[in-house]
Amino acid sequence: MTNDESTLIAVNLENGKEQWTFETEGKLWRSPAAQNNICLVITDNSHLYAINIDKGKLIWDTKKEGTIYTSPCIQGGIAYVGCGDKKLYAFDIYSGMQLWMLQLDQNAEKIVVEKNIMYFTSGNNVFAYKL
Repeated sequence: MTNDESTLIAVNLENGKEQWTFETEGKLWRSPAAQNNICLVITDNSHLYAINIDKGKLIWDTKKEGTIYTSPCIQGGIAYVGCGDKKLYAFDIYSGMQLWMLQLDQNAEKIVVEKNIMYFTSGNNVFAYKL
């Protein structure tokens, strides 16, 4: 759960009690994504944070040029995000290491991965890339 500021809040669904909070440097932006006990959140100042879901502790943080326009999309331990620098990035969710970057003519805006194919919008186009 997020608030409209800069705090990520984990709530126990069984009893409704707050488990932990995590403060970011900017306002939370876009929907978070989670896989393998790691939650990824994006802020309005272009940070991508990876947080341990059990403990609420920072695993890694990276800052990109330009606004990150997409919610993180995670598939197979890799997070995909599109940024305002007209690039689409792939990050290892465990280490934060950038695995690759795709230069685009326009910003990527929505990303979905299904059966090892990444679909994303950029401008008026929809692209499909085999991963």
